[in-house]
Formats: sequence, structure tokens, C-alpha cells
Amino acid sequence: MNIKNPIKHYLVQSLRKNGKWILVAWIGVLIVGLILATIRVFPPITNLFSEHILGEFVVDIPLKLAFIVIPIILFYRSKTHKKWQEDNPYSPITKKDFTTAIYLEIFLSTFVGIFALVIIWIVAGLVDPAIIDRILRVGIFSLGEGFLWVWLMATLIYTLQFTPIVKIAQGAVLLSASLLGSLQVVVRLQNISWRLIDAVVMPIPLMVVTYISAGLIILIIGWAITAKLYEKVDL
Repeated sequence: MNIKNPIKHYLVQSLRKNGKWILVAWIGVLIVGLILATIRVFPPITNLFSEHILGEFVVDIPLKLAFIVIPIILFYRSKTHKKWQEDNPYSPITKKDFTTAIYLEIFLSTFVGIFALVIIWIVAGLVDPAIIDRILRVGIFSLGEGFLWVWLMATLIYTLQFTPIVKIAQGAVLLSASLLGSLQVVVRLQNISWRLIDAVVMPIPLMVVTYISAGLIILIIGWAITAKLYEKVDL
């Protein structure tokens, strides 16, 4: 079969295969986020948790879920180039195009959960207008962190699969190690970033752009490394 655009074909096939799982995950994130955003104003909940934790119900928890759930589904259901070719013998794709496709898939999937997050934050603001300031300050800042986190994690997963560590840390272990490792990097950067923001060295929008730019650079470097590694192995 002559596929004019193998990258587009891969993405379309992936959407057909994973579309229902992505939709279920998106709805799940939305429901959990809306529950957290609304129950936080109930007296039994406000009496039980601190103001900081109640703020996390709206900003941190929904944001992390929105960014990470869908990419995790794609990671678990993804295949190597060799396996993809075996399952799609009439849809040839070069290793370089395959690498571009899997990185582009993660890049695009990162934005899907944000639509759910926006809805959650709008509802949270309607339920409790006092939370809007936290969303505009902490939430917007955390958006930049989210992009860096997911794109760094994707780079680690797709490059570590070619190393001896994959023989020890397969599947969930490899994913968990990449997830936690990238999260540690982001947390450490977060402490430095807030010091710069509080010292009025960098405004929040500029910090967000910096995070996203760093994530894009890491993703591009990861794509280049993964493409090179794919050429050297039969994976």
C-alpha cells in the first residue's frame, strides 16, 4: 500500500485505536476535577483540610491529572517500530518518520487534557471567586511546569528503551522511573523559579514561556537521539 503521508497515517491509526480510551480518560479527569473544585467549599471539607490543601484541589491535582493521564495511556499502548511494522505490513514507515510520529503524538496529546482543565478552573471560579487569584498565579505558572514535565518524561521513556536498563525496568517500572525522575527535576526547578518570581526578577508569563521552551528543546533533542538510536537497532 502506498501511503503518501506515513506520519499522518500513524496518527490517524493511533487515534482510531486509542480514541475511546483517550475520551474515557478525558471525561474521568473532568469529573474528578469538577468534584474536587466543588466539594472544597463544603463546610465539612473546609474544616478538615488546610487552605493550602484546598487550593491544591483546584490547581495542582487537576493539572497533574490533565497533563499526565492521556500520555500514560499512549505510552502503555504504544509499540516499537518493529512491532508496528509487523502489525501493519501494508503501511510501511521509516524509522525516522516513526520517531517523528510517536513524538508528535505525545506533543499533541499534551494539549488534550488542558481543555478539561480550563472547564474545571472556570467552574471552580464560579463556585468560589476567591480561588481565581490562585488560578491566575499558581495555576498559570504550573501550566509551564506541566509541559516540561510530560515532554521530559516522554524523552526519557523513548531514549531509555534502547539502553540495558530496559531489560530490568520494563513496562510500568520504566514508566514510573521516567515519570518520577522528570517530576523531581521539575520540583527542583520550581523552588528556584518561585524565588525569581518573588524577587520580581521574572514575571510569571515569562517563566511559563521559559518552561515551555525548555520542554520543546528537550523534546526535539529527544527526537533526534531516538531517531539515531532506532537506526542502530532492530527494535
